[in-house]
Amino acid sequence: TFEEQARNSGIEILTSLTMDRRLYPVNLYRDYRELRRLVEERRFDIIHSHLLHDNWLAALSLRNYRRPHLLVRTMHRFEWPRRDPAHRWLFHTRTDRILTTSEAMKRRIVSRLGVPPESVDVIFGAVDLDRFHPGADRLKIRREYSIPDDAPVAGIVARLRQGRGHDWLLRAVPKVLTVVPHAHFLIVGRGEIKRALRAEIARRPDRDHLHSTGFRFDDLPECYAAMTCSMFLGQGSEGSCRAILEAMASGRPVIGGDDGGVAEIIAAGRTGLIVPMGDDQALAEALINLFRHPEKAAAMGLQARAECERRFTEAVRTSLIMDCYRRAWLTKYGQDLTAQ
Repeated sequence: TFEEQARNSGIEILTSLTMDRRLYPVNLYRDYRELRRLVEERRFDIIHSHLLHDNWLAALSLRNYRRPHLLVRTMHRFEWPRRDPAHRWLFHTRTDRILTTSEAMKRRIVSRLGVPPESVDVIFGAVDLDRFHPGADRLKIRREYSIPDDAPVAGIVARLRQGRGHDWLLRAVPKVLTVVPHAHFLIVGRGEIKRALRAEIARRPDRDHLHSTGFRFDDLPECYAAMTCSMFLGQGSEGSCRAILEAMASGRPVIGGDDGGVAEIIAAGRTGLIVPMGDDQALAEALINLFRHPEKAAAMGLQARAECERRFTEAVRTSLIMDCYRRAWLTKYGQDLTAQ
């Protein structure tokens, strides 16, 4: 977990806050008092929240706090932010800077909340390049599901829920198999529609080409390695498009629906392909294109890996966040953050 990684890096974990999001008044009040005590005692310069509960807790705890400080919020989810008077007060008056994961989400924030565009920064997600890399074993998963070594394989890694494109993929599969009859498809993930999805697959005449693997963690890199290409067919609420970055880092091109910030990550024709959302024929043609031209898919995969190394590393994201802090501090106080 992130907490374990922080602790292993020597970062102090403050355990006196319950961070209970169930809106129990007693716990909320305790956390409010405790966060205010910590801020005054530790003299924090920056409080960075990542969930709405945390944003409110920090905003209320920092009221009338006179020492210079910033309250920053990252909006990770691709959704419309709340805009009732209370939340407009939170985002307009109490939050100094908003970060988000795509220009598409920034447009939603600006139009919905009316905050100045310059107060919202876009910082894309990052991927672990050591864990996800082109050298993972490409045969492990294929042998587990009896997929021939030379068969073209497309995979989707996403929570099994409505809006993530699984139904779209199933509609496109027969069109693909008509042209590329030896193709296979991996469906990786868990979720609410798992039973219904597996039941539908079991009834289909092409069921031997469809493999629902369930949730994979330890061998997720090997899942990507088994693929000729990956698919990201519905952003849902996942703002960072993590599965796109993991596939690209693994040296695999990605076929993405033109939803949310997907086209901001996939360079169409260079690191993958973009297709209109819900268009069965367009998805089938994109899959056939990469299946019938494996050298093209491989070249795109190499460029996808290079793009990750250039744009989507933790070092890049950290640098951008620190730059955001500096600019926000300069805007609010007219001086450099390092002067503190």
